[in-house]
Amino acid sequence: MPLVQNAVKFLKMIGTLDENENLKHIGKFLSVLPGDPTLGKMQNYGCYISLLFPCIDNCGWSLHQG
Repeated sequence: MPLVQNAVKFLKMIGTLDENENLKHIGKFLSVLPGDPTLGKMQNYGCYISLLFPCIDNCGWSLHQG
């Protein structure tokens, strides 16, 4: 059970869940992406501010480093 509580706490911390533990719009978007939600959030915001390719490079590097 602590694993689920930690996951919910993490998702609230990165802003994908509201106070009632419902998915926000960003949470719905990130739920269909494979991989780490924080990297998906970085890619989403990078696209929003027209810096998509540098963000993709950083996400790829982060995944490679493990």
